[in-house]
Amino acid sequence: MGSRPGRGPYAKSAGVRRRVLEACVDAFAQTGFYGATMKDVARRAGISYTARPPHPTIPPTRTTPTGKDQLVTRTPNGPILDTFTPYGNMMLMQSKMKDTRVSAVSGSLKGDNGVYALAAKDRTGASLMVWNWQHTHTDSYRATIDMSRLPADLRHGKVRQRTYRIDQTTSNYFTNPATAGLQMVDQKTITPGKTYTQAIDLDPNAIYLITLEPMR
Repeated sequence: MGSRPGRGPYAKSAGVRRRVLEACVDAFAQTGFYGATMKDVARRAGISYTARPPHPTIPPTRTTPTGKDQLVTRTPNGPILDTFTPYGNMMLMQSKMKDTRVSAVSGSLKGDNGVYALAAKDRTGASLMVWNWQHTHTDSYRATIDMSRLPADLRHGKVRQRTYRIDQTTSNYFTNPATAGLQMVDQKTITPGKTYTQAIDLDPNAIYLITLEPMR
């Protein structure tokens, strides 16, 4: 079973982004910036906020004292439309995760610092979010991702892999506002079998999202 016809990943992402940004503007206008909450914004946008709360070590959640300031950047002329900050891009990443969470284990932790992962699957494929939480530390990692026990639809035939990244220079409003949206840094066709392995380079506080979907 594939995705609903007429709605590709780009249409879905644009729709989610537009609804969240419009909800932010409405909430800020009615209650003020400091009166609005992320739960209220999610309710206005018609998306779930409590179903996937950010893991406490995901880097953008601790970049500034308030996560709302990371979602929509304030300017003297008001919020910037059609542009997410790193925290907003992280929420957009989460919206691309599949529905059912599955086990994900990391062997690269030093106390609270190091590589974390969240994995999920549903009838449309599988997804993995991985990040290098360093806070003020500077360790980088060459991480090997091992996605095992893949759903049956991904073990037979061709699979489309998409990779998204947020770091100091990618999907980052504060580095380059012109390319501040969530950036897909790789797209390719693979044939994974029961297990799929890939190595990625994780700079300090970088976040990756990998999605696997069968090609129909």
